[in-house]
Amino acid sequence: MLAGCLPIKNVVIWQSEKNNGQGPLTRYVKRGVEIECGPQNSPKIKKRLYEILRTLTLSGINLEQSDLSRKNIFQVYGKLAGENSGSLRDFKKTKIKGETFYPLLVNQYPGIMCYKMKKINPPKELSE
Repeated sequence: MLAGCLPIKNVVIWQSEKNNGQGPLTRYVKRGVEIECGPQNSPKIKKRLYEILRTLTLSGINLEQSDLSRKNIFQVYGKLAGENSGSLRDFKKTKIKGETFYPLLVNQYPGIMCYKMKKINPPKELSE
């Protein structure tokens, strides 16, 4: 899997429920890869994305050396409505009203406090 070759630590599996004509590129294909590095206008984030893409183009992609065992793999399963009180952080395990989850995209969209993820082992189709 391509994600196993990238110099990143977090892999997010986010399956689209429906195509509403908006959203990420992966909503329009059966399988796809997006590289999300953080706020779009941050010079630091742009530099990080450039480094990741440069790694791919300079070293090539060898899927034989893909290693998901060193990655944190998450799956998005829902969202939490509202506004963040300031305590939620992306990828930091949290518990709200008895539910333990990992937040994603905290306060990035109006009315959505965050998306909820669970940490998983690589699905079989990703390991092959």
